[in-house]
Amino acid sequence: MEYNPKDSNIILGGQFSGQVCIWDLRKNSPTPTDITAAEVAHRDPCHSALWIQSKTGTDFFSSSTDGTVKWWDTRKLSEPVEELILDPTKQLNPNAALGAMCLEYEPTMPTKFMVGTEQGTIIICNRQKNKPKMVEEEAPEEPADDPLTDIADELSRTLDAEKKKHTLLERQFTFELDQPASEDEEEEEQAEKAE
Repeated sequence: MEYNPKDSNIILGGQFSGQVCIWDLRKNSPTPTDITAAEVAHRDPCHSALWIQSKTGTDFFSSSTDGTVKWWDTRKLSEPVEELILDPTKQLNPNAALGAMCLEYEPTMPTKFMVGTEQGTIIICNRQKNKPKMVEEEAPEEPADDPLTDIADELSRTLDAEKKKHTLLERQFTFELDQPASEDEEEEEQAEKAE
């Protein structure tokens, strides 16, 4: 679930049915105020849905293990605005598509986004000129045991590669993942506390 950045009364969320729902908190109702049509929704559960920075504040995209990313406008949920099939062969074959588990989008780079797959890979995509396409696929060095936990390390490597291409990213998105402390670091911390 995610709050709309332009209107915090509007919440977006994906469902196990593959549909995406919109709730308006002002309506004070547990049922969605709007929902995508079942026949055009994802065929598998919708694991991720994110708002996209737009002038109207009504645009978002969603992903599913059915191997698709779909763009929507809340003013017309009867059909997606666009769809991308995550086929690594780039033949747009739904049977070869990689199942999407998570999405990441950076508003300062509005055409680029990343998709984390259930196979443990990260796909970098581009939506320039409203024609989404897969740009490159980052395969993990070792097979992923758990795509939801292994994706953090792969995402970190992918972001490092993107930073090298775009120096603006390096200034804005420098972060450290929590790493377990080594024995030497633990001893130093204990010695500092003792003093």
